[in-house]
Amino acid sequence: MKGNQEYSRILKNKRLPASAVASSRISHNPKTRTANQWSSMWHKTDSPPPIATGFPPLETPTSHLLLLGSMPGHESLVQRQYYAHPRNAFWPIVCQLLGGKLECSYTERCQLLTAHQISLWDVLASCRRPGSLDSNILRTSEIPNALDDFYLRHPELKAIACNGRTAEILLRRHFIRPYPQLFRDLTIIPLPSTSPAMARLRPLEKLALWQEKLSPFLPQPD
Repeated sequence: MKGNQEYSRILKNKRLPASAVASSRISHNPKTRTANQWSSMWHKTDSPPPIATGFPPLETPTSHLLLLGSMPGHESLVQRQYYAHPRNAFWPIVCQLLGGKLECSYTERCQLLTAHQISLWDVLASCRRPGSLDSNILRTSEIPNALDDFYLRHPELKAIACNGRTAEILLRRHFIRPYPQLFRDLTIIPLPSTSPAMARLRPLEKLALWQEKLSPFLPQPD
């Protein structure tokens, strides 16, 4: 008992840096664990999450705009569809901007994009990421898609619109900084993430920002 009291007294007098205390706490909720905490757990268990592999691009040869995400979420990977999570605002925003019907099929939604010379893809081809949060992507596992090849085979491409901050960070990390000359003529458009995890903005606020920033590349009403 005396030993426990002495240990408690030492802990009270020995203050640890806040960062050290925070990093030592592993959340019991997988959704709130940081990438560093996940990495720490993997090293202890030697069982990292499986590699998640994304989709081929949804594209048309005459694309002038590429909508770019980071990596498909868990629900999208299960259904093999872009933005399949029912609370993701991507398809409601796209249908609103392009005059489509939200109740149409996934195939019809994709056709709506390509009919307006808009392509859809993600920066990453694969990565290790428990769950769906971009913050849990293990950086050393990132394998990018061949966006340089995509750009070269789409000579009419004028802009890349990044769906969320992570998509923009990944695009700059893997392509803009390493190949500045290749992408110098492209307009890079940062957009608020349509993910429900980005709760700071309401869906209507996200729609307004998407419309404002993409208007130069969208069909204009007659």
